[in-house]
Amino acid sequence: MSLVTLPVEIFYCILDHLDICSTLISLRRVCRRLHTITDTYNRYELDLSSIRQRYIKLIASIIRAENIIGLILSNKASINTTFDFFLLHSDIHEFPKLRSLTLNKFTDYDLDCALQTFASCPLNSLSIDVCSGWYDKIAVLVTSAVIQFKLRKLILKNFSYWTQCISWSNDCNLNYLSLEKCTYSQYQMILGNLRYLKTLVIRDCIIDDCDEVIFTSYSQLLSLTINDCHLSMSDIEFLVAQTPSLMYLKICSRWRAFDSAFDGFSWEQFIKINISSLAKFVFFFSCSLHNNDIMGNIDSLIDLFRTPFWLNEKRWFITCDYYIQRKIINLYTTPMCIKKGDILFQSFINSSSPCITIRWIVSSTDECCLPILSWTDGTFDINATEILITLNIGKNCIGHKGAEYIADALKTNKSVIDMSMAGNHIGDFGVEFVANAMQFNTTLTTLDLQSNDIGDNGAKYISCLLVNNKTLKCLSLVRNVIEDNGAVYIAGALETNETLTTLDLQQNQIGEEGGKNLFNALEKNQTLIKFNLTGNPCSQANTLDIITLIKNDKMITSIDLQSRRIKGEDAKYLADALINNEKITSLNLNHSEIQDQGLKYFADVLRNDKKIGSLHLDYNQITDRGAEYIANMLRTNNTIEILRLHSNQITTNGAQSIANALARNTVLKELDLSNNKIRDKGVEAFTESLTVLDLGDNKLGDDGVRCIAQALTNSKMLTVLKLQKNSISSVGVQYLVPVLHNIPVISKLYLSDNRIDDEGAKHIASLLQTNTTLTVITLDHNEIGSAGAQYLSDALLNNATVTAIDLTNSGIGNTGAQYLADLLRVNSNIIKLLLGSNRISDEGAKYLADVLQNNATILEIDLSRNASGYAAVLGASIQLRNNRTLQRLDLRENNIGPLGAQYLADALCENAVLMTLILRDNAISDVGLEHLANALNTNKTLNALDLSWNNIKTSSRRYLTNMFQCNQNLTTVDSTGNGQEDYAVIGVAIGIRNNKSIVTLDLRSNEITENGAELLAKILDRNETLTTLLLGNNKVGDNGAKYLADALHNNRVLNILDLSGNNIGPIGIGHLSLAFCSNMILIKLDLSSNEIGNEGVQLLANAFKKTMSLQTLDLSINNIGDEGAKYLADLLENQTELQALDLRSNRITDGGAEFLAIALKRNTILKRISLWQNEITDNGAQHLMNALQHNRQPTILNIYENRLETTNAVRREPLYGFIRSRALFAESNCFAWNRSQTTTSRIFTDHSDTQKAQPMNEEDFWLGLYGAKELFSRLPDWS
Repeated sequence: MSLVTLPVEIFYCILDHLDICSTLISLRRVCRRLHTITDTYNRYELDLSSIRQRYIKLIASIIRAENIIGLILSNKASINTTFDFFLLHSDIHEFPKLRSLTLNKFTDYDLDCALQTFASCPLNSLSIDVCSGWYDKIAVLVTSAVIQFKLRKLILKNFSYWTQCISWSNDCNLNYLSLEKCTYSQYQMILGNLRYLKTLVIRDCIIDDCDEVIFTSYSQLLSLTINDCHLSMSDIEFLVAQTPSLMYLKICSRWRAFDSAFDGFSWEQFIKINISSLAKFVFFFSCSLHNNDIMGNIDSLIDLFRTPFWLNEKRWFITCDYYIQRKIINLYTTPMCIKKGDILFQSFINSSSPCITIRWIVSSTDECCLPILSWTDGTFDINATEILITLNIGKNCIGHKGAEYIADALKTNKSVIDMSMAGNHIGDFGVEFVANAMQFNTTLTTLDLQSNDIGDNGAKYISCLLVNNKTLKCLSLVRNVIEDNGAVYIAGALETNETLTTLDLQQNQIGEEGGKNLFNALEKNQTLIKFNLTGNPCSQANTLDIITLIKNDKMITSIDLQSRRIKGEDAKYLADALINNEKITSLNLNHSEIQDQGLKYFADVLRNDKKIGSLHLDYNQITDRGAEYIANMLRTNNTIEILRLHSNQITTNGAQSIANALARNTVLKELDLSNNKIRDKGVEAFTESLTVLDLGDNKLGDDGVRCIAQALTNSKMLTVLKLQKNSISSVGVQYLVPVLHNIPVISKLYLSDNRIDDEGAKHIASLLQTNTTLTVITLDHNEIGSAGAQYLSDALLNNATVTAIDLTNSGIGNTGAQYLADLLRVNSNIIKLLLGSNRISDEGAKYLADVLQNNATILEIDLSRNASGYAAVLGASIQLRNNRTLQRLDLRENNIGPLGAQYLADALCENAVLMTLILRDNAISDVGLEHLANALNTNKTLNALDLSWNNIKTSSRRYLTNMFQCNQNLTTVDSTGNGQEDYAVIGVAIGIRNNKSIVTLDLRSNEITENGAELLAKILDRNETLTTLLLGNNKVGDNGAKYLADALHNNRVLNILDLSGNNIGPIGIGHLSLAFCSNMILIKLDLSSNEIGNEGVQLLANAFKKTMSLQTLDLSINNIGDEGAKYLADLLENQTELQALDLRSNRITDGGAEFLAIALKRNTILKRISLWQNEITDNGAQHLMNALQHNRQPTILNIYENRLETTNAVRREPLYGFIRSRALFAESNCFAWNRSQTTTSRIFTDHSDTQKAQPMNEEDFWLGLYGAKELFSRLPDWS
């Protein structure tokens, strides 16, 4: 069938599903026939809120008024703007066929205008989304519209608490009604008056215990939907039973307890008895659990929905999703009946990170309902085509039953390659399920089972897995109580396994027998590369992993055993593994405690080794005996070129043994014997072939240097000589210099930390005058002085090779600085000059500045810790200008002052690489800050700036504010120690805006005013990462609260907010309350120590009735009386998510306590409430006690320091599952009640009896009620 012959009716059906732009702008132009069809199509729904203005003019000129049956307007496209623009460019003056009108985000005024505009239209459907305005006026307008238009369909959004203002006439023709929340009395009134009503959609129905509950049958209703139900199962049954003719029922709910709502049998019986004509039942039930214990019951739960009633008679199929990490169970009919835009979904705690889900899909009675694995966001599949590759369900205590479900899913899963079940205590039973599943799974390559208490019996199942599975490559069994028997099982499997490459058995209890079996198994295994036994008591634990690497890893070339405690047999095992070595070229045994005996094993093997070229033996307590072993090795070894023996206990004799051996060794090039105990006689015979010799920190003295000079007389290859920290004086230098004249390739000479004075510098200068190979010479921490500086400077005038000079802490002073300045005028080869701690004042700094201002070669210069702060800045400025790789500059404690800050600022303007600048404690002051702030307005690379302790005052706030406006790169600004107030906000504001990883901000006790709050608000408005903001004990006030409230309207990530102690009154609370109405993510709010009062509490309570997220609310010290307690009681009766409420130190008396007691009887969520330091007497306390006795939720109630009468006894009752081993009843005046089959009561007359009580566990906790004289002064932080 072609486009030409396709019936018009089919085209009309296609157009029903297209938007108006696609129809009139695109499809209409395809051909003449479609042009005609789009002109005659008479079911257009015109959505002016979604059409771009450039298309409105074109559509207006095409469409006919008689063809429009639906119109959608929004406040963004109101009557006076887009709609007028549409009418202006069309010939339409009325809509004779308009049947449906949708008004989104309308106020009362907009609604009145709209209803007048369309008064003559034959409307039968009206949808109103209320934005703001006088709700009673809107109710009057709605009532009038229902009668005027004889509406058959009415949808009201965001109109929850004003539904009672609408009059429902008996003559009303409505057969479809959609509302937000309604009370039970409103529900009855609606069904009682609307006799033609067939479909009712509500968000929730509120049934209070105080409601007059009358059962009435309403047979006209055929369809009922409750989209966000908070009723108990008994209330749902009561409500639904009143509509016996229902053919369609939809219930979506987030339950707080796992109860009969998840019971398929209960639903089956209820439907058969009360609504037998029901043809379609769709539901979505979700429940958040405290642990994963429910996993053991999921099979039986699903079976109740697999009866003939569900599958054959009704053909209602269900799916069960269990989110292990979040401990949430979702049970719903297939397909899922909620969407991401639904209210219920918005109340869920979702995450951008994927959530691993076990899913059971019920489709028929004869199929085995095995679970499958999927990725979700906590409710919906993230991507139906996305493959689940990594499965991480660690630390969720799923037990062996959860392991069984995972194992069942693995049997058929073809995508998971990496799975972690660590820390789940699945035991040997759980491992058995996993091992059996792995016989069928062909994709899993990595399995983490650490901390699961599998023991030897579980190890037996693991051995079966390793024998039968051919894909697993990595297995972790850390901390699993595996002993020798378990190790024997695993060892047996390793002998035949040819796929496993990594096995981790750390922190088990494998002894000598088990270790020996594993060691023997590795003789046969050719594939295992990484094997870890550390933390086991067997002797092989410390080395078996390296032995495995050496044996089986074909690519490894270096072995790093640094910081391993390798002693005795361990060293022997390792050394034996190196026999016939063909691949290892580097062996690092630093800090391994091998000592002489361990060294002998390695030395024996290395005598004939053909590969190892680098051997590191630093910090191993090697003595002369060990040195002798090394000497014997060096006599025959022909591969080792680098030998490091730093920080051992080798003395003169040991050094002499090594030196003698080197007389015949021509291979060793680098020898490090620094920080040993070698003296002058131990260095006489070093080989002529060495290129690097390090004898630093050996206290050689001048005689030792004389011996070294003699040993190096014929050396032609030495390039690096390190003799630092050897007490060398000018005499020693005099011995050394003539020899260095004759070494043709010497390039680096280290003589720092000796006793070289100006005379020694004179000898070194003579070397520099003729030497053409030295590039680096270090003379720092000597006694060179200004005269020595002169000798060196004169020598370097014509030297073209030395590039680095280190004269730190050499006492050269201003005169020495002048000599070096003269040198730098001529010598352009020096790129590194270190002159720190040399008592250089402004005079010496000026000499250097004159010559360095145009220097373009020096890349690293240090002039810090001198007498002049200017010197430090000078060096820093040179580096910033010349060094294109310098990323971090530390100038702390250099007294650079404002002038130095100016020089730095000038350098920063040109620098494009520096990322971190530390200017701590430099007396920069406001003037210096101004220069730096101006520089950072243009600098694009600096991201960390430390300005702490610089005497910067609040008056300089404008400089930082300007910098904040311009600089988009700074992520860290430290302003500690510069005063408080709003200045503290600037730095953190910069960090919040530019650093996308900051999640917590603590600005408590900083005297922040409304100005600081305004700046923070600007950041919060756009921030997408900050989750915790602590602003307690500041001076934000009502105006600051308004700024923050404006930001919270748009913020979708902040969930913890502390505004305690901020002088916020009812006005500020009013602003915040408006923000809280639309906030669905705030879980903790601290408003303590403000001036909220009863008026502010009323605003807060009304706001929190509309949000389901808040869990902790602190309103202590807020002058709240009984009236405020009543508002909070209403809030608690509304069954929010509130779990902790703090009302300490207010003015609540027995009247307020009674209001709260009534609420506690009905509330099933609250866990903690504090009324400490109020005005409650025994009468109020009794009301509270009675309430707790009728509450199914164990609740901690603190009434410490109230007006209770004196009593001589303490009554104790058990509270289930609270605090382990903590005698809270001995510390505070609390009481609570828990429903228990074995309630125990005992009487204690004094505190000493309390101390003798049996230790508590988490299922038996005592709370007591104390009189005023027994109160203890110490109170735990209950929050």
